[in-house]
Amino acid sequence: MSVQRYKLEIEYEYDFLVVGISTHEKPHRVAWGLNKALELDLTKRDPYTLALKKNDPPSDFTRFTWDHPDFEATFSLLSNKGTHGLLVAEAHQADYLFIAEGPFTDEDEKQMIADMRTVPFILMAYRIDPAQLKSKQNLIF
Repeated sequence: MSVQRYKLEIEYEYDFLVVGISTHEKPHRVAWGLNKALELDLTKRDPYTLALKKNDPPSDFTRFTWDHPDFEATFSLLSNKGTHGLLVAEAHQADYLFIAEGPFTDEDEKQMIADMRTVPFILMAYRIDPAQLKSKQNLIF
C-alpha cells in the first residue's frame, strides 16, 4: 500500500504598507513619536513571537498596534531586532518596521512616510515592498 502525500500551499496577499525606520531610540519612544506625527494611538501588546528558522528557538519582537475605529485600518510597529535575529533580514538597516493595513492610496502612503520623517529622532523612514522580500511570511501575524 502506498501513502500519498499532499503539500498545502497558501498564497497570502501582501497588500499593506511596510516602512523601515532607523533610529537609536527605544520602542516606546518611537511609538510615542509616531502617535504624535501620524495622530495614532499605538499601544504596547504582547511581543510577536516567531521561530525565524526551522530549528531555532522562538524570537520575541516588541509590538505596538492600533486598530482605527472609523477607517477599517490597522497600524503596527514591530522591532526588527528580536531576541534571536532579525524579523526581516533583508532590511537589516531598519530598527523598526511600521505596517499599515487598510484602504490607503499611494498619496496616503507618501504622506505617512513624510510625516514620519518629521519626527526628530527618526533618522530614516523608507518604503519596503513586502512582495520583494524573501522573509515576507514573517510579516503575516
